[in-house]
Amino acid sequence: MPKRYEDEIRDILKGLNEFPGEAPRRRQRPRFSMPSLRGGGLRLDAQRIMGGALILMLFAWILRGPWTFSPYLIAAAGYISLLSIVLFVVALVMLVRGGTFGGGQAQTPTRWRGQVIEMPGRGGPLNAIRAWWRRLKARFTRNGSGRAGPRGRDSFQW
Repeated sequence: MPKRYEDEIRDILKGLNEFPGEAPRRRQRPRFSMPSLRGGGLRLDAQRIMGGALILMLFAWILRGPWTFSPYLIAAAGYISLLSIVLFVVALVMLVRGGTFGGGQAQTPTRWRGQVIEMPGRGGPLNAIRAWWRRLKARFTRNGSGRAGPRGRDSFQW
């Protein structure tokens, strides 16, 4: 029986030109393409707008350095910093309205193996306060939640 399997494996290996995994790997150059505005390659979401606003603020801060001798550069730095503040606020409003902050839904649903899954709600801050109060109350009452504890009847429990 084992001889038959060995013969089949030899026949399969003879049919291959190169043994799997031993072939020299060809290195492919990564292809670079410019992002297009039409094809959805360049998305303007809130995180990118906020990152752009922070980069603009850094650029304006560099323009106002001690090496600036022109009043035009100082004025340009002021306008750039004003634009970056406006963009930052716009991105913040987009995040709040989009549901990334707070208890709202995310823009893209959570998927697993292509199926949309619904995550269970974890409650709000009121549920966290209730759970904290229950733990605190259970700690200072005799039996905690009314059931017998893991220790015996003769042990001291806080």
